Amino acid sequence: MLRALVGGCFSFANGHATAGDLLACELVCDWLREAGMDFDVARAPGLGDGGLDWAAADPAAYSHVVYVCGPFERGELETGFLLRFAGSRLVGIDLSMLAPLADWNPFDLLIERDSDRTANPDITFASTRPRVPVVGVCLVEDYPGAAVGEANAAIGRLMAASAVARIDIDTRLDENRTGLRTAAEVESVLARMDAVVTTRLHGMALSLKNGVPVVAIDPQPGGAKVQRQAQVLDWPAALPVDAATDAALRAALDYCLSEGGRERASECGRRAARRVDELRTSFVAAFRGSSLPDRAPDARTATEVSVVIRDLGNESWLADAIRSVEAQSHRATEIVIVPGASAAAARGEFLVFMDADERLLPHALQTGLNGFRLFPDIALAYGRCRQLSADGRIRDPQPRSARADPYVAALADSPLDGPAILYRRSAFESAGGFTAVTDASGHQDLCLRIAAVQPVRGMDVLVAERLVRDGSPSLRAGPTLAASVRTLAAQWPLVRNAPDRVRAFAEAIRRARIAARSPLIGHLRASLSSGRLWEAARSLGRLLGYLPPWLRSFALQLRTGTRPDP
Repeated sequence: MLRALVGGCFSFANGHATAGDLLACELVCDWLREAGMDFDVARAPGLGDGGLDWAAADPAAYSHVVYVCGPFERGELETGFLLRFAGSRLVGIDLSMLAPLADWNPFDLLIERDSDRTANPDITFASTRPRVPVVGVCLVEDYPGAAVGEANAAIGRLMAASAVARIDIDTRLDENRTGLRTAAEVESVLARMDAVVTTRLHGMALSLKNGVPVVAIDPQPGGAKVQRQAQVLDWPAALPVDAATDAALRAALDYCLSEGGRERASECGRRAARRVDELRTSFVAAFRGSSLPDRAPDARTATEVSVVIRDLGNESWLADAIRSVEAQSHRATEIVIVPGASAAAARGEFLVFMDADERLLPHALQTGLNGFRLFPDIALAYGRCRQLSADGRIRDPQPRSARADPYVAALADSPLDGPAILYRRSAFESAGGFTAVTDASGHQDLCLRIAAVQPVRGMDVLVAERLVRDGSPSLRAGPTLAASVRTLAAQWPLVRNAPDRVRAFAEAIRRARIAARSPLIGHLRASLSSGRLWEAARSLGRLLGYLPPWLRSFALQLRTGTRPDP
């Protein structure tokens, strides 16, 4: 009886079999059928169905043994295989013979791929096995509110049950687990897929852009941005994770691999490109003017801002302050000039208070409003204010702290400067406005009272500056520090039982000392260097008035258990 056993590196569990080896095996099986020869295939587990273990096969059952594909040498696996079937006719096909044939050729018939006598094309050129669709899988990482694990499991079952070639594609570029380095590389891989299965919005968008059908699974139950984008694009093969049953995903993938699915994907891509071109036109038109239009007010965030300027009796200072308000990128609704800090005459939904010796930087109002747009529930937003001395020196403020508790953040950032704060009018009024007791540090007192009961937000952005000149309120170091000490002392009951608040309280005292004395010391140095001895003498007198509240601040800081610094 004539019967052949087909073997090769795919016959061994550790034989390093490749796709080419298996295609060559299938082709030789086709040729044996054509020759009318019955056969079995010796396959290691996991390398195809219907194979048998060559070590358990009966050698007497085979008249021929055909060894297929790959490099061939006198190795342990090869010689062990051939020795077991030494009583059969041995045939070698598509082999690279590593030793000269004169030294070793165990085959009765050898049709080599290459040897020292000849070379032939690899026989896989004649393979006619049908190819399977190539499907990219693009997964989002886990994030709050998403059932990513559930979505990934559903995709895993879909891929395991489908006759497709899976290609994992990662769109992240800060760290990419599939070795892609640029956006162009990511899009190029997506564009070459027959279909894509994804939980990422841009996995869907970049696929449809290139006419590649996509099974889009929104990982948030009920659907969110992925589902919304699919609706905008009118793409049907998208569903939220809670609707991603195995049957629904199978039907979606079948649609994507159909001719109709590919045509629909191409049309979605073209239609989306036309709509985006309309967005481009609107975007470019907005920038062609002198400035972007003001954002229209909505139910959460109005844009009417009143700037209240306290007149200090110096017309030049006041004129400069007004000009800084008029130069804002977001135009103020009104400028109100008052002798004291009062909102009575202001009508805006948002309020800024400043002295005539202070200036707003051009983006100050826009920065504050953006804070409210990002955090619509806050009562006030504050930035940073720097000091400019008479001799041109600049003292930049310390960076704003990043604390989860807004009260702790406001405490650590104290003292807060008036022109750097944008109040919501309703919060200002509900807190009772400024108090007469702490007039010199009214903003610090008011901000802490508000932060104790409502959310506030600090932004590490420079938005204002204060000019330190002879006659400026900022030179009144003693009264300024005294008011800060009174304000902070009133906060102690809210602070003492919380360690994080106690640390912020100690920091606030240190900052209060620096903020009170720095303008005066800078002015003293400038007066001495310019020979203005009378002004220097006045500054020395003010510095003496700083000592009593300085001592009181030390006593207050001792409550925190920290060692006071000068």
